[in-house]
Amino acid sequence: MYPMAFAETQRLKRTTQGLSSDADYSSVLFTTGTSGLEAILAGIPAFRLLLEDRLSINILPSNIKVTAVTAEHVAETMATAGNPPTVNWDDIFSEPNLDTWRALLSPKA
Repeated sequence: MYPMAFAETQRLKRTTQGLSSDADYSSVLFTTGTSGLEAILAGIPAFRLLLEDRLSINILPSNIKVTAVTAEHVAETMATAGNPPTVNWDDIFSEPNLDTWRALLSPKA
């Protein structure tokens, strides 16, 4: 995903596997981007981190609610969180209209 420097601990480990892999993730902490949505769709609890010195734009669809946390309260919030909401892929993504895509991507005659 987005590599960054941090000290690994027994509870915080670096991984190179994506969220859709068979890895055993207990939760995902994200600020913006699609990693929060990917976690929710995979059934993994996701928490949106609100940092004091950075923007954290909520890009999730309006029907998906996740808990927003500050750095000060992230550990206690994650420790007491329940199960994530169940979200179907079909509730988020629609089938593409292939005729429209063909028309947009085909060279004009």
